[in-house]
Amino acid sequence: MLAVPKLRDTIGTSLPRLKAAQLTHWAILFRGQFDADYMARTRAVGLAHWRIGLEPHWFTGACLFFINRLHRLIHRTYDTDPEARKAVCEAVSTAIMLDMNLVLTAYHDAMTDALVMEKQRADEAARAKAGFLAHMSHEFRTPLNAILGFGEMLQGRYHGPLTAKQAEYATDIHDAANHLLALINGVLDMATIEANQLDLHEEAVDLAELVRESCNLVAGQASAAGVTIATGGVHGAAGL
Repeated sequence: MLAVPKLRDTIGTSLPRLKAAQLTHWAILFRGQFDADYMARTRAVGLAHWRIGLEPHWFTGACLFFINRLHRLIHRTYDTDPEARKAVCEAVSTAIMLDMNLVLTAYHDAMTDALVMEKQRADEAARAKAGFLAHMSHEFRTPLNAILGFGEMLQGRYHGPLTAKQAEYATDIHDAANHLLALINGVLDMATIEANQLDLHEEAVDLAELVRESCNLVAGQASAAGVTIATGGVHGAAGL
């Protein structure tokens, strides 16, 4: 078995100690000493396999190999007594299979507990994320609502007339604030999607208006980079 890299790395220099522990365990097993100490020892074997990452098929294979070797020894020992040979083989197989089942049960229990803990950590992380998003959305929306309100006041000329350029800037400020608000809502929608709680609703989109707003958002960056954005292909209230 030490020819297998994973087993060799796992066992390392502990082979003598491992052999001694196995001999002690088998001796207890074949004495039929199925008491609380045996149960605890067998469970410890399964937990140890889980901790070192030794998959169940290694232990299962070792048990089947051991049964095969013992059966050969029993056949030689009871060669002239078929009834005794059969009884001893059945007893040995039953004891080893019981032991194997207990070890695998402990391994499965440890794996299940680990998965449950992992799920709990994931649920806690999801709740923390949802709480963070809810808090940040509030922190962002409060100043955004003020910006939107001032933008609407400027667009409504509540404090006097605006020049054409001022009116354009006021519209851009209002549109940019709405865009940022939409981004924040999008982040919240992603959290809702992850929780499988988002309902989709189809609606018509004014493509021309969408293109205009998008161009306005990047117009400053485009101008600074010497890029000209042409929107001549979209006119009127094109719908999508």
